[in-house]
Amino acid sequence: METRLLFMVEFILPQHLDESFTKRLPEQRVVVDELFEDNRILSYTLSLEHKRIWMIVSTESENELQQIIGLLPLSKKMEKDYCLITFHITKPSELPEFSLN
Repeated sequence: METRLLFMVEFILPQHLDESFTKRLPEQRVVVDELFEDNRILSYTLSLEHKRIWMIVSTESENELQQIIGLLPLSKKMEKDYCLITFHITKPSELPEFSLN
């Protein structure tokens, strides 16, 4: 049985988002979407003030977490910290009701 670890990663965005940062936003989005597809990222949240990003990551090891962080094009331009978490609960997305009419 495979044991998965959950990590909460916090990124602190630079105070000034220069052009080199903003140009890489679409690239970041593509990688984040791919990691969601692979069930490696479980949530990705940007604060209202655009100062912090929180991400829940599911991995087999801390080393794999470091590799995932390294895949993110903007990770080198942000301060980051992470911690191992016990659990992460989310409300399942609701599907629209199906109508036979």
